[in-house]
Amino acid sequence: MRGLLAVDLARVSAGPFATMMCADLGARRIKVERPGRGDDSRTYDPFIGGRSMYFARVNRSRQSIVLDLRCATDRDLLLRIVDQVDVLVENYRPGVMERAWARHAPARCAQSRLIFVSISGSGQTGPWRECPAYDTVAQAASGMVSITGRAGEGPFIPGVPIVDLAADSTFSGPSVQCAARSGSHGPRNPSS
Repeated sequence: MRGLLAVDLARVSAGPFATMMCADLGARRIKVERPGRGDDSRTYDPFIGGRSMYFARVNRSRQSIVLDLRCATDRDLLLRIVDQVDVLVENYRPGVMERAWARHAPARCAQSRLIFVSISGSGQTGPWRECPAYDTVAQAASGMVSITGRAGEGPFIPGVPIVDLAADSTFSGPSVQCAARSGSHGPRNPSS
């Protein structure tokens, strides 16, 4: 994936793991974070030297930029960045990207060679589409936690965000890699 540019608008695990895999394979990776506190996972334990190891595990090999997508100036900057990228990954609730980008981005994306990956824990359509979904919610809803724990003590959540990592390693990461390697998509600015 050398020579490709991946922009990561995703938070926590689902999404950042996919763009981390792109960076591991040679892509340049830019992570967009919100003003003030950045990615939610920056506040997750454990910490070493004041730095969240939870955040660090899927946010290596990246450059960061802070943008407030509610601000017109920042949305315009993101659109200019999107004109240059090969891969865009997001995991907002359904409708957030459409509201943030108004009418401009979908048309620009449709005319570009952009690989757009949208990760939604509860789906883009259907009865649960508006429900927020973190890995622990998906583990509980799937019944996964019902097979953990000790007899008489109840279930407990596994320490690894297995649903997020499975989504990225099974679908998002390989999809991006396959699309990037296909004959119809190549880097905009190939490096030597």
